[in-house]
Amino acid sequence: MPVQLNQLIWDIVSPAARTRDGKLKTVENTMVKAASILTKTVDKADKMDKDCKLNGGEFDAGAVIDRCNDAIALLGHANNQISNG
Repeated sequence: MPVQLNQLIWDIVSPAARTRDGKLKTVENTMVKAASILTKTVDKADKMDKDCKLNGGEFDAGAVIDRCNDAIALLGHANNQISNG
């Protein structure tokens, strides 16, 4: 959920700052959506790995999960940097 600025302060903020704030909120929103997709991918790969093992097949989801977790961590770090400015 994006942080909302106090309305009294928002009213005195310059139009350029409002524009930058809007763009940063858009970037943050995109990053959260990307992290959500990666998290769902990790979950699905884990389920596929378990299903294959139960059925005697072979699927090594470890590498896929590790790379997705790395990407999630980077997106979280970038989002934190943007939020803390």
